[in-house]
Amino acid sequence: MPSSKTLIADRYEVSSKPIGQGGMQTVFSAHDWAFDRIVALKSPHSDGAKKKFLRSAQASAAIAHPNVAATLDYVSLGDKEYLIEEYVEGENLQQRLDRDFDYFDVHLACHVIHHIARGLAACHHANIIHRDLKPSNIMVSSNAGVTTVKITDFGISKMAEAEIKTAVDSSSGLTGSKSSTLQGAFPYMAPEVALNFSSSGKPADIWAIAAIFYHLLYGSPPFGIGISAVMKANNESPPYNVPHYAGKGQFKDLFSAADALIKAGLQRDPLRRPNIDTFVQHLSEIAYSDAPREYGQIKFAGKPFKNTGFITHQNSNRDSFYHFESFCGRIPEIGQKVSFASFSGDPSPRAHPVLPLKATAIIY
Repeated sequence: MPSSKTLIADRYEVSSKPIGQGGMQTVFSAHDWAFDRIVALKSPHSDGAKKKFLRSAQASAAIAHPNVAATLDYVSLGDKEYLIEEYVEGENLQQRLDRDFDYFDVHLACHVIHHIARGLAACHHANIIHRDLKPSNIMVSSNAGVTTVKITDFGISKMAEAEIKTAVDSSSGLTGSKSSTLQGAFPYMAPEVALNFSSSGKPADIWAIAAIFYHLLYGSPPFGIGISAVMKANNESPPYNVPHYAGKGQFKDLFSAADALIKAGLQRDPLRRPNIDTFVQHLSEIAYSDAPREYGQIKFAGKPFKNTGFITHQNSNRDSFYHFESFCGRIPEIGQKVSFASFSGDPSPRAHPVLPLKATAIIY
């Protein structure tokens, strides 16, 4: 693996510590001296991954879209392969879910999925299927509004048909494969893919984006995690336990529209799922708010009037007024970390929506 001050192709100075690691690759940041910029440098773990690595580079290089991480270079030096990608400041979506969010409010979920769908549309128009769409393969910014969203790793984690079949057929596989690649993929894997990997076509990508959408709204993948998710996807319907806030007047219609799109994408019959252009069109027609967001903390709950309170902005001394009807949870608690949009008001700005964060959330 590259070490401190390692120079690849007389151009890329690689960081000493990886910034990410998956089942098939390790990711480093690197300084590209030719263009004086920071890039992401990816290196496969094994010789068996090299062909998939090259395939990923060729696929992503064919796409130019702001919601797809750009492939910048591919370097082969002796027995080493390196894929150079656009560096995205932030983390992957799975990391943000693990640390910052129990779930997204419907406005934020629609925003993120709309961007993923636009990037996926560019892929499908170029006749490229991602095949492994999941939160850990989506890079996002670390800000409150998750403003940057980029798809990455095209086919790099594409599992061999035999590996999937072994995991699905094996009785020991019911407790979950040891492969981190498979573990991450199972919750978003279309039923037809598990039954016949060669069926991994464009409709399988639609299933995956719908499953991610469900995860963002409901707080967990539609059929759980591990190999059991594949079994349930073939035999059960996901539990649509609507979040408490979704019944509030300001969210009800929007949530219903988003939920209908999820259900369309999770049709077991691939031919009944919408294509990506229809998916994008529906998201374009959903009236979700894309207003800038900030981090803050609940200052008052139930004051100065019943069911109202104030939020202190993280990066200023300002406070915004909010109503419990705008709070995307049950009961706000003083000191609770939140993500929110703020609009002008008199005598104080108004916050809507207000999304509670995990206690472990890092707010800047």
